Amino acid sequence: MVFTLGPGYICPMISRDIKSASDLLRSGRVIGMPTETVYGLAADALNPQGVAEVYRVKKRPSFNPLILHVASLAHAQSHALVFYPQAEALAKVFWPGPLTLVLPKKAHIPDQITAGKSTFAVRVPNHPVALALLEAYPNPIVAPSANLFGTLSPTSAAHVVRNLGDQVPLVLDGGDCSLGIESTIVGFTPEGIPEVFRLGSITFDQLKEVCPDILFRPGTHKEVLAPGMYPKHYAPKTPLLVVDLWDEVHQLSENYGRVAIVAQEPMPVFESIPADVFYWSDDLSLEAVAHHFYRVLDKLDEQNFDLIVTTWFAEHGLGSALNDKLKRASYT
Repeated sequence: MVFTLGPGYICPMISRDIKSASDLLRSGRVIGMPTETVYGLAADALNPQGVAEVYRVKKRPSFNPLILHVASLAHAQSHALVFYPQAEALAKVFWPGPLTLVLPKKAHIPDQITAGKSTFAVRVPNHPVALALLEAYPNPIVAPSANLFGTLSPTSAAHVVRNLGDQVPLVLDGGDCSLGIESTIVGFTPEGIPEVFRLGSITFDQLKEVCPDILFRPGTHKEVLAPGMYPKHYAPKTPLLVVDLWDEVHQLSENYGRVAIVAQEPMPVFESIPADVFYWSDDLSLEAVAHHFYRVLDKLDEQNFDLIVTTWFAEHGLGSALNDKLKRASYT
């Protein structure tokens, strides 16, 4: 199906045609690919033209590595120079799923996708359309979020189209992403001890149940060791402010004009704040908030507010990952 938005403008085809997607990847093109986390901008990881197209379309800096997507643990092991015992333990629990492992790479993995590093990032997505493509296609696939670098990640095929338009000839339709925020990324010390590089859909406590000695040292790495470690990321076009208390919002409308509040639940203080009030989800669970997180910010972007204001989440479980997204989205 082809959508037109006006004279001379043709949107990508939204389809479930795995063969057409494979043919485009083989020819060095990029496509939109659904996963359980967010939609990815997919290319053949071993095709230099396709990988270069990912960086060009996203306007992604070359120092930011890409994540390899493969169909199974065995496929991931075939690309790793070392697959640490604790990496295997984590993979057996969380794959397919939103866990990315950063491991020493074999020589056939191009420096182009690892930003010249000796390690590579890899995961097995838990989405039937993504797995069908990965099982049908002979090479691993890179698939960073299908957006311009630093902006909101897409969680639907239509959002990919609005993000990237006719730069992507096909978007595989997998419906709305079930989780809604990116994978958790875990790297390893030279001794094989796991360390969280990026918070995501799998919580630190869940990882700790499998690997009790896992490390989490936010802010200690100056180098971008994995995707999602850049200070400003996942940001809406509208300025985003995160406050500790809603009382701080009273004077904002005088300085900013139209203000949108995004809350977890109704609060009496909202009656006295001159702002439009929205909610992350009808469901108060953090899983529901994560599912709607980018979708809510995207919809507010479309309404031309001058400022979006929200508060921090409780700093545990998924709340820690959502706070990390908010910190990077509001970074100035």
